Amino acid sequence: MSIKVVSLVLNDVSRDARVLKVADSLANLGYQSEILGVMTKVPREEFERRTSGATIRRTHAPVQVYYHFIKRAMLALGLTWGLTGTCLFALYLKELFPTGFITWALASILGLTGLLNRNKIRPFMIHHIPRLLRRRANWFIEYLFMKHLVRVLEEIQPDVVHCNDFNMLPAGAAYKKRTSGRVKVVYDSHEIYEEMSGRDPAHRERIVVKQAELANAVDAFMTVNAPIQKYLNEKYPALPRGRVVYNATPKTDVPKYDGCLHTAVDLTPQTRILLFQGGFAKNRGLEKIVRLATYLPDDWALVMMGWGPIEEELANLAAELGISGSKVKFCPGVPQDQLPLWTAGASLGVIPYENTCLNHWYCSPNKLWEYPRSGVPILASDFPVLRQFINEHDLGWTSDFSEESFTGLFNAPNFDIDLELKSQSAAAFSQNHTWEESEQVLKTIYAELLQD
Repeated sequence: MSIKVVSLVLNDVSRDARVLKVADSLANLGYQSEILGVMTKVPREEFERRTSGATIRRTHAPVQVYYHFIKRAMLALGLTWGLTGTCLFALYLKELFPTGFITWALASILGLTGLLNRNKIRPFMIHHIPRLLRRRANWFIEYLFMKHLVRVLEEIQPDVVHCNDFNMLPAGAAYKKRTSGRVKVVYDSHEIYEEMSGRDPAHRERIVVKQAELANAVDAFMTVNAPIQKYLNEKYPALPRGRVVYNATPKTDVPKYDGCLHTAVDLTPQTRILLFQGGFAKNRGLEKIVRLATYLPDDWALVMMGWGPIEEELANLAAELGISGSKVKFCPGVPQDQLPLWTAGASLGVIPYENTCLNHWYCSPNKLWEYPRSGVPILASDFPVLRQFINEHDLGWTSDFSEESFTGLFNAPNFDIDLELKSQSAAAFSQNHTWEESEQVLKTIYAELLQD
């Protein structure tokens, strides 16, 4: 009977290239491979079987149904607490000052003080108190969801739980404890989770404490590049020595482009495309690259292909700059199996992340392999891992994305020649640095894990 491996991930799986590749590879290596994801607002099948034999199961977490109810209940609790406190304070004043005039005078002074300082008080009431309540609601929701995942794992009864990122590690560790240590836990850290953009100090500290605690439950540790592996192993010495499994792409020929991207965004075949593909989120430098599109040469356009919470904001920015529909185009994301063909329509791929956190500084996103797989060179932020890959393999350019450096690149005398040479280097890189190499590392990790 083959070993059953369940990969836990907090998304609907369909766009998570790394999770899909790992699951397919495990199936190809002879394991019973299943991904346990979650249902989201986008309709997906509850159960899928991939050509590799790996399966995808999407769970309806009960907590998702009550998510907004719980948040509203926490907010109502906070408001009730505040109202109760106000009433008690009024009663206290009345006991101290039985004369009604004095009570009303003090209340008026407090009210006037609040009015005069409303610019300071209002943000506190509107932002800080609800934020504290939301944070506690989120912690409670995370706890309920973890308990739900453990119940699902008890139904599946895997031999190995492959936890994709820190947010899945509590469920894997809890299930291992339920089985008295019989089950193995693999921790696949795609990020430096506590150093992701937008974390406040309290949230970051909570993750650090919890990750240090859960490190003892990890039997094998893998991550996306050497600097992140070094950082996490030094910060959490209880973790096993990490292995690097790059986000490389399977070895395939550069697809023959059929014009699909140009057609989808209504551009002439002669127009060259600067492409961003992926999630539209804050601190990825997307606002800056939309602004810089103003300075693109006449025969170039920026195409934003993907999805995310700031899509409308980016579209509005392009409209305000007067370049929407001309220099900036938007296109929905496409399925993973179609991505190479669509990416091949670009002349240059961009990774403009901002240096807002350590996680960005050490990042090596899927795009670092996805662009070259389609023969597309890269323009990326000048961060250590991105710089190393791009310079070592002549994949493109790094930049600070200032107006001066951006225009200087596109207006350089030999830019077209360099672009063609780097396109050739990108295609060669994708043939020589493939997922098949990463699969061998994965094979070694699991072989060593299960021989213990």
